Amino acid sequence: ETDIKPDEVMYNSLMDGCAQQCLVEEGMQLLEEMQAAGVRPSNFTLSVLVKLFSRSRKLDRAFSVVRELSSKYRIRLNVHVHTNLIQACLSARQTNKALNCLDQMLQDGVQPNERTYAILFRALAANGQYDAVAGVLRAALGLDGMLPSLARHGSTALCKLENHVVNQALMSLAEGCQSSLALDVLAQIKEKRPHVRVDAATQGKILAANASGGSKMPPITAGGAG
Repeated sequence: ETDIKPDEVMYNSLMDGCAQQCLVEEGMQLLEEMQAAGVRPSNFTLSVLVKLFSRSRKLDRAFSVVRELSSKYRIRLNVHVHTNLIQACLSARQTNKALNCLDQMLQDGVQPNERTYAILFRALAANGQYDAVAGVLRAALGLDGMLPSLARHGSTALCKLENHVVNQALMSLAEGCQSSLALDVLAQIKEKRPHVRVDAATQGKILAANASGGSKMPPITAGGAG
């Protein structure tokens, strides 16, 4: 019989199973065995570990393990690890920490993908941080008025968002009594990014809300712990 030695794929699959069941200790035991066997963790491993700790509500542990392993094995975090860390912050209702993660991601020269922005739009809108929704959307599209923390990163923040993601972000502004803000962003998109298709339904919602004085309610500014 031939001895089958576990490889990275096998260890990652087993740890992912632990993440699905929130089995932290078992997952960490597998990580120890993986390293003892001389199998190097990868970005995929780190993504799985972030998911493991996030689902177990151990946000700080997720960051410390990623920091430790990336330093030990000289792993340059990719977009998936950064996005999973952002998702972990959002799951813990720490939206400001998630924005700090986005800033660090850009500082590291890693370009966000559509998932990065989509999860941020949803969570920020749900938390009433509409100025942040608009600021992040503007950063993704390269428009004036983006969040100051993102403006310094230039083109690294750019992302070719699908039209439905842009529409959902704009709709969240209109539905959050921020129709004036939504109208401003819509005007910018039409002028600077005409290739982005904003649905008639979205435009109608924004215009109707603006006409009815839908921006009179002050924005909610309370964010998650930073």
